[in-house]
Amino acid sequence: MGARWVLAILGACIVALAVLAILGACIVVLAVLGDVEKAAEAPDIWNLGRERNIPAGFSALLLCVAGGMSLAYGYTDRQADGTAKLMGLFLFTMAFDEFVAIHERPEDITGIPWPLFWLPVIAVGVVLGIGMLALLPRPADRLWLGGALGWLCAPVLDIVHEAVAPQGDPVREAISNVEELAELAGSALFIAALLTALQISATRARIRSARARGSTTRRSTDPRSDPTRAPR
Repeated sequence: MGARWVLAILGACIVALAVLAILGACIVVLAVLGDVEKAAEAPDIWNLGRERNIPAGFSALLLCVAGGMSLAYGYTDRQADGTAKLMGLFLFTMAFDEFVAIHERPEDITGIPWPLFWLPVIAVGVVLGIGMLALLPRPADRLWLGGALGWLCAPVLDIVHEAVAPQGDPVREAISNVEELAELAGSALFIAALLTALQISATRARIRSARARGSTTRRSTDPRSDPTRAPR
């Protein structure tokens, strides 16, 4: 399956999650208007900003897939060996954090935006991401860059919604949803980039193998290379 098909399928899933999140928000609003007590009973499984629900699980799954593909790329491309494997482990760590939202715990305790606490982790991700960008072939590198930009939107938008809207404000909720959608789009682009890189790597391996077989065949059919041929 090509990267375009993968992006189309994952894009459709992300759009579906966005629609379900909007419907869930509408249910909460209607519950508040009708009965405040029912607002607490409104379904929260589609809320993009919550942890341990369907969107969080889907986001973690995408990161796990990207992490596995990055490890695979590290094993298939010698030049990308160390960087790609470290990137894979980093993506697995991100997947766990995305599902349980460890990065938000310091913010809950102190009220200070989580990106300030998470700067060392973000720095590690940026270094590994730049390393991958330099190693990936074109057009995989462009897809990777798009994914990185999607994920870099997260800390920026988090600081923005902290600055422009108080807790419970619909504007804050809207910005938070955009942040989560940007992360999902970034993960989808990571997967497309690594799939493209793996396909290019496999094609290059087949070409090298074919050339090696052709070279062996030419040597075996060349009379000058026949060890049984008596010298003149």
